[in-house]
Amino acid sequence: MDHLQQGQQGMDPQAALAHADRLGRRVTDRSRWYGRFLVVFGAGVMVITPLWGLVTGGTPAVVLNVAWVAFIIVISVYARRQPVAGRGMGRRYLLIIGAWMGIYAVVLVAGFTLFSRNPAWWVPGGLAAAAPFYLGAYREHRR
Repeated sequence: MDHLQQGQQGMDPQAALAHADRLGRRVTDRSRWYGRFLVVFGAGVMVITPLWGLVTGGTPAVVLNVAWVAFIIVISVYARRQPVAGRGMGRRYLLIIGAWMGIYAVVLVAGFTLFSRNPAWWVPGGLAAAAPFYLGAYREHRR
């Protein structure tokens, strides 16, 4: 018998329900980080995607790549340090990342082959690539 069951054996049903409600609210409150994470990730994608197509080679491209890697490391460490992940969060995250990867691939491949250095492609492409993150954040906010 686990610790939670041992502690609740002596509780009356109302107290057990109240305890479960408190735990549920605490998990919900502690899971709010995920919506912020998605907004920040979306902002990074929205900025970096146009820059990939508009920045030419040389030092600016190196700086851009280093900045993107640093961003991914920082945001990943932030996510790993969070103590709570709500039910289904991993599945929802995989759906968001999958949608982003598809859109991102289309934006990059078409952009590099057909619209090199054309802001009319890259700026809306950045918005499109960020959309799964913002839709995910909106959904998390509504939960």
